[in-house]
Amino acid sequence: NAVTKLNEGNLSGKLALDYDFSDKTTIGFQFLNDNSNPDFDSNIRINNYNTQNQLDNYIINKSFLDRKTGNQTYNLHLITKLDSLNRKLSFDVDFFNYDSKFDREFLANNYTADGTFVNVNQSGRNLSNQGIDNLSFKADMEHPLEALNLSYGAKVSFTESNSDVVFFNTITGIPVLDTNQTNRFKYTENNQAVYISGEKKINEKWNFQLGLRLENTQTTGFSENLNQETINNYLKLFPTFYSSFKRNENNSFSLNYGRRIRRPSFSLLNPFRVYISSNSYSEGNPFLKPSFNDNFEFAHSYKKSLRSSVFVNLVTDGYGVIFTANPETMTQIVSRDNYFKGINYGIGEVYSVQFADWWESENSLYFLGSDIKFIKDINATPSNSLQVDFSTNNTFSLGKATKLQVDFNYTTPYKSGLYDTGYVSSLNIGFKQDLLNKALQISVLVNDIFNTSYLKNDVSIVNGVKQVYNQNESNRFARLSVVYNFGNKKINVSQRDFGNEDEKNRAR
Repeated sequence: NAVTKLNEGNLSGKLALDYDFSDKTTIGFQFLNDNSNPDFDSNIRINNYNTQNQLDNYIINKSFLDRKTGNQTYNLHLITKLDSLNRKLSFDVDFFNYDSKFDREFLANNYTADGTFVNVNQSGRNLSNQGIDNLSFKADMEHPLEALNLSYGAKVSFTESNSDVVFFNTITGIPVLDTNQTNRFKYTENNQAVYISGEKKINEKWNFQLGLRLENTQTTGFSENLNQETINNYLKLFPTFYSSFKRNENNSFSLNYGRRIRRPSFSLLNPFRVYISSNSYSEGNPFLKPSFNDNFEFAHSYKKSLRSSVFVNLVTDGYGVIFTANPETMTQIVSRDNYFKGINYGIGEVYSVQFADWWESENSLYFLGSDIKFIKDINATPSNSLQVDFSTNNTFSLGKATKLQVDFNYTTPYKSGLYDTGYVSSLNIGFKQDLLNKALQISVLVNDIFNTSYLKNDVSIVNGVKQVYNQNESNRFARLSVVYNFGNKKINVSQRDFGNEDEKNRAR
């Protein structure tokens, strides 16, 4: 288990400019800058048990991580309306640069079961830098026809990630460079995609949507320390389908299907090892491939207040974290791999109701299950069980300008694949007051009051060794917000999404 304290400072800003060449053509520019300095002070304890499940010894790793991250995102777009039929053509050029620097110093000590200090297990300093550049071009066409609403487009994206890690052994008090734990890793990913979708409203009862997206991807990873190059190319088709049927004023049905890709973050592809102790480390995997999900859902809505749904999710080439322990060498490895496939399924109810003029409530109850199988020999047995999710969100109007929000959610303990996971719950209370004819807003939020929304008792058994992982990255906080709106409220400021949001999310 570990205790971690986070001290973070953030500074961000956004600039957006639009210029209308005519009633039909607009050119725009957006710039977004984010900078943060999250410092981590952690205390990690690793317990080692004997065959009688008695504590044999333990390791305490105390470390401090000084990290600085920043990214700059640019967007240039052109939008033009082609005719009176509302055909619209748009072009986007997006670029972002992400950089991350961290400096981690740690000291790991060995102790006997009664707390007696034995010796220094490991002492070191990690210095790491990662820079990611992405450039993308996108063209989209909205093409309404008499028969259906048609849209299509294309996108190309170029990504390059460079990472370097330097490790110094400081066990003697004098930093000594360890070349076996020093590495430079370069990763490039190019993607080309074309897509088309159409929507057809047959009558007042039936509506259909169909989409196809074809993606071609080329990736290359090279590790200088391992002198290892990894190349992966793939061409994939992603269909989507949606249909709805309105039987009458009170009842409507929908059926949808979509295939999605989940690409690993860039940091997970770096093969470098990060040591917790001399015999415990975490490592990335340059061979990690994307996973794919086929999602099906059938839903029924009654009076817009009750929604019932049945859904199935098929996972192929699923990837995740594996905690592997070797009882002979007393080594613990935290790795990532495409190790499972399977089915996730469930049924759910969402009930929206206004109990009174001053009380609105939205409540949900889901029963979830899974059937996960392992596609790699990781010397473990999958197990699956029922999972129940419950949530209630309540808004109380205490006056025309005063609102109180009370939210609660709870997830039961469950088993899925490799892990047996403990419960999660959260109680949040918020208060909002409008002043000066809603020009001034004061809000107070107390999130996760009882500090119960963290990962608890994540148990896995690999190589016959039971490992229990707890990660209490506390979500409990109190926040005071004061917002004052000024200027001409009649001016409509247009918002446009950046074209490389997926790549940005993978950089974090």
